[in-house]
Amino acid sequence: SNAFRIRQGSVIPLSINGSGNSTFAGNVGIGVTGTPSAKLQINSATPDFLITDSDISTALPMFRVRGFDGGGWATRGCVISSQVGGAATDVMSIINGNVGIGMSTNLSSPLSIQANTSAQAISISGRASGGIASISFYDDDQTTQQSYIQSRADDNELRIWGAASTQELSLGAGGTERMRISNTEFIIKSNA
Repeated sequence: SNAFRIRQGSVIPLSINGSGNSTFAGNVGIGVTGTPSAKLQINSATPDFLITDSDISTALPMFRVRGFDGGGWATRGCVISSQVGGAATDVMSIINGNVGIGMSTNLSSPLSIQANTSAQAISISGRASGGIASISFYDDDQTTQQSYIQSRADDNELRIWGAASTQELSLGAGGTERMRISNTEFIIKSNA
């Protein structure tokens, strides 16, 4: 079929065939001065990348990524939007290296999650064998396990365990320790 081509020497940087399909040789830049540094680079004061579904009458985003600049390096990043209940909703953000799910401000830790309208924030499903699921905590060497919380569906059991032989479990209320379990004793503290 007939095609429109732009040729530079032996290279065809752009080709559009009779069906309207386009191919690019090399990187593509939008608003970029000079050579783009990725397959697609968008340079703008308000960078925006949007995917919509032509089968849907309203042009709500199936997937959208927007650059976010709150006025300084500590508040710069991106916001990802998608459809939630038929409305365009910000579902995830990455600001200054911190990730927010359901929120894009006050991200004070590496992962911040806002619960949904059903008050659910995290759901963890057990493995196929035994229905076991765990959350593990490690030392800063990222290899030494300190403790874990584990749900064991087949055993009808919830474990809160210290992995190290000297690990202790401490429970508190009102900013004060009320109970401590070590590997040798169980202590309940008074309100005094």
